[in-house]
Amino acid sequence: MMNTKTLRRQVSRRTASKPLHEIDLIKKQTKLLDLAHDTIMVRDLNDVIVYWNQGAEQLYGWSRKEAVGKYVHTFLQTVFPQPFKEVRKLFLKNGFWNGVLIHQNRAGRKVYVDSRWTLDRDESGKAQAYLEINNDITERKLTEEALQRAHEELETKVVERTLKLSEANHKLRALSARLLNAQEEERRNISRELHDDLGQILTAINLDLQRAIKASNAGKRLKLLRQILSKNGEARSRIRQISSLLRPGLLDDIGICEAIESYVSQFVSRTAIPVELSVKCSSSDIPAEATTAIYRIVQEALNNIAKHANASKVSITLGIEEEQIQLRILDDGVGFDLSQKRTEHTLGLVGMRERARLLGGNFTLQASPGAGTFIGVTLPVASGSQK
Repeated sequence: MMNTKTLRRQVSRRTASKPLHEIDLIKKQTKLLDLAHDTIMVRDLNDVIVYWNQGAEQLYGWSRKEAVGKYVHTFLQTVFPQPFKEVRKLFLKNGFWNGVLIHQNRAGRKVYVDSRWTLDRDESGKAQAYLEINNDITERKLTEEALQRAHEELETKVVERTLKLSEANHKLRALSARLLNAQEEERRNISRELHDDLGQILTAINLDLQRAIKASNAGKRLKLLRQILSKNGEARSRIRQISSLLRPGLLDDIGICEAIESYVSQFVSRTAIPVELSVKCSSSDIPAEATTAIYRIVQEALNNIAKHANASKVSITLGIEEEQIQLRILDDGVGFDLSQKRTEHTLGLVGMRERARLLGGNFTLQASPGAGTFIGVTLPVASGSQK
């Protein structure tokens, strides 16, 4: 390996053998190299630094005196784009090489450079030194890496979002199917009510009318007419019940608070389950568009309690607190595991949640096996334009 003193002696001998004007030219050229913005270094055949310009001092932080005589790849902690042996083989074969290297400066910071190597040969063609010119591209590479990371993060988020949307679409399709089935079941129930129950009453009325027309005895005719009137009243009552299932007329006639009181009274009579009802507002305090949602939530909650809860008591509270409609329904029944809800139970809960959401409100459900069920609904009073 050629040391610095030997190199200097050789340079001195070469310089001494040159004319004075050539020596001046070499000095000027060396000075010009120091003015270059790029880093310029010269290495001997063993990759030891023999020349280090001011651009290199500025980029890497080491002075010329500190750099000269150092093995360059250890000194700068060089990271190559491919194994060094392959780089060196290509360089010696072609006489030049170009690629991106990663160096480390004096402060320990990574420096990316676009590096160009040229093999210097003597007059006989024998290799005698390597010229390396490096252009600092650190900011560009850091920006590219940041963009790449951002792209990868975005790709990851897109994949995650796509999976979530796929899961949501699957759940939505499943829910839509269940809702359609529930809708068809409800239609079958109404059809059955109309055909089996109301249809039978109308058929009986028609038969009594025919017998009344044919009856020659006034007493028998009067009896048939009274039966017809009774059955007609029964038919009207059944029509009101079916109509109430589709749209509770009490909401329009007497208001939401009174309608809930009426429905709760019917529920207690039908199921014998005590209900403690506390209404702390008037119907005029609640927006018109919120009345149906509140009524249906109470109706669905009580239906679920009657079917599934095996409860001994229920408490319902309806009021307004801090410009919010507050509905609370609590039972002491068997409760259920929220992660294993039954299909029919799920549909009712989804319906209640959606009714609250569509009005800009919140729906809360708390339940666990053996600990009863709590339903909380909060709706904004300002959601409606009418009261």
